[in-house]
Amino acid sequence: MKKIWLMAAFAALVLCSCDPDGSGNEDKTKEVDKDGSVEVTVSVKHLANQRDVVCIERKFYAGGIERRTVQSLDTVPSLGMTNDKAQDDNGNDTTVTVPKNYQIFITVK
Repeated sequence: MKKIWLMAAFAALVLCSCDPDGSGNEDKTKEVDKDGSVEVTVSVKHLANQRDVVCIERKFYAGGIERRTVQSLDTVPSLGMTNDKAQDDNGNDTTVTVPKNYQIFITVK
């Protein structure tokens, strides 16, 4: 029952963040409604050359206050390194080696 409620709250959050008119990926909500909501943050952090950490954090709000925070961490293989173009402070173009990033896809059923 608890998993179903979490998935429903996560689905509502994802559907609210969709951009049907294609105007960009700007957040429409500047502040979370704390009367009864779940805020979910998904991020990937690079540990070292061979490992990344996927962090999923859920904050539960009720009655105007944060009631609980649940964080899960999963270690996943790194995707390696890639070359990318960048500019330094002087505006000079250069090639830098950076870690490849995972793409995050969320499926709501």
